[in-house]
Amino acid sequence: MKLGSMIRICIILMISSTISHAQNIEDLVEKIYQANRIHEQDLDSLLNYRFKQKINFVKLDGDDEIDEQSLRIFDICVASRDVRKRILVTARDYEDGAWQDVMAGEATNNESHEARKFSLNEMFGPQSRKNYIFRHIGTDQIRGYSVIHLTAKSTEKDEEFFNGDFWIDAGEYAVIKAKLSPSDFPMGVKFMQMIIDMDKFNGHWLPLKIHMNAAISFLWLFSGKIRSDIEFYDYTFDVEFDEDIFNARANDQEQD
Repeated sequence: MKLGSMIRICIILMISSTISHAQNIEDLVEKIYQANRIHEQDLDSLLNYRFKQKINFVKLDGDDEIDEQSLRIFDICVASRDVRKRILVTARDYEDGAWQDVMAGEATNNESHEARKFSLNEMFGPQSRKNYIFRHIGTDQIRGYSVIHLTAKSTEKDEEFFNGDFWIDAGEYAVIKAKLSPSDFPMGVKFMQMIIDMDKFNGHWLPLKIHMNAAISFLWLFSGKIRSDIEFYDYTFDVEFDEDIFNARANDQEQD
């Protein structure tokens, strides 16, 4: 075989391999999108459950010394997709080298509100995926799950788009973990990253942890770092709630 023919064959094989790889990624992204649509529909239909939410917030100054730190624990009661009650259980601030109980000052921090909708699946949707380049990195293990590791890179430089990594359950194509940063930071933000961990509770994919880390500089107003850690735990299902727990007026009277 002549050298020219060998080169042409190699080029054809390389092009074919690239096309095949792109098709495989496209098929995988579609599987992830469709599977997580089902998982989200399952969660939307989930009734009468509760869980604890612990929020630890830390603000560091330019020398990485703690400027502010707070801890809040809520009991979240969910009646349906759109109706839930957030009840403050613990409120503590770190002041003068010690933790101080500030529950009295936040006694009204109980809310009946609609669920705040956030979907990791949006990036895999038919419209959004056009703005991303997905790459298959390999396989891994996370908390006993066999996972597929993908990276996503935005083709747009915008704070509404993200770059990062996804770890997808190899069996159910659920998002197990995501590590994301905006493709462009808002004014005053030097760095921002969010890490989201999901897990399966009673057959439902629900949040486990959310970690946010940011470096911020607003002229002379503030320069430092912000960290927020949110943990979700003590999931309980098929809860028989008191009929007044979601009644805002009844809860206001109790506080009076």
